[in-house]
Amino acid sequence: MIKKINLKKIKLFLKRLPEILAEKPFFTFFVLIFLALVFGAFIFYRFSLLFESRLAPFEEEPLEFREELCQKFLETLDEKERRFEETELKDYPSLFK
Repeated sequence: MIKKINLKKIKLFLKRLPEILAEKPFFTFFVLIFLALVFGAFIFYRFSLLFESRLAPFEEEPLEFREELCQKFLETLDEKERRFEETELKDYPSLFK
């Protein structure tokens, strides 16, 4: 036979829960520490261990050097360096005269 859930008792317990916890602070402290550890372990398991098992196997491919991409990068770097050197030669008027 299935027992009926008594909502009045549950409501009464939830209303008295802060009082019960305040009466036993040492026990409450350890329960909260335990809950924090369980929650931390769950988060660690979820995002660390499961993530490693979902990774695809690593296939080692030889690296490919793209000459045109490297050349574009060097041209951009030279252009920035040229502009930087031009700013040193430019004479700005003094604002405090």
